[in-house]
Amino acid sequence: MKRIFSLPFLIIFSVLIGVISCQNKSEKATENSFLENQTSILQKDIVLPTSVQLQLSQKTQDIANTWADYKTFENELDNLKSSHYQDLVENASNLAKITKQLNDSIPPVFNENAIAARLNVLYTHTKMLEQVSQRQVKDTTLLKNNLEKVIIAFNNLKVQLNEVFLPSIEEFEAELLESIKSEDSVATKE
Repeated sequence: MKRIFSLPFLIIFSVLIGVISCQNKSEKATENSFLENQTSILQKDIVLPTSVQLQLSQKTQDIANTWADYKTFENELDNLKSSHYQDLVENASNLAKITKQLNDSIPPVFNENAIAARLNVLYTHTKMLEQVSQRQVKDTTLLKNNLEKVIIAFNNLKVQLNEVFLPSIEEFEAELLESIKSEDSVATKE
């Protein structure tokens, strides 16, 4: 009688072991397939829409060249524009750290509320990019959209930096009045 109970027990036990091992193999195959898919997606080039890159005025550029964190951020961003998604994922945290340093090292001539606001927006967008890059499942559309937002925020920062050296409204009005007076004096001489 003992043997009768042992034989069915062994058969059931063998079937259960077989089912469990097949299930583990399929889970591993699915996991490997997922990892291969993610790797192939991240090896694609980042294709950004062509947009106008704002240039700094000469005076602004001279001061920005002495701002090491600004140049570092600019170089990192330029490198990411022409790279793979994998590079973007790997460097997103670094970009956020550089943005924080950029915010902490503003030259005195650029220490204005408008520039600080643009730096905060830039920092926010780099942190959002960092969060998207740390997700388990990488979405290239989200990565690309967040990178575009970082680029736009950086261009907006450049606008604010250029505006530091633009003449004020009062200076512009005085220059305009002087120009009109000189034209009037030339017209009356004729």
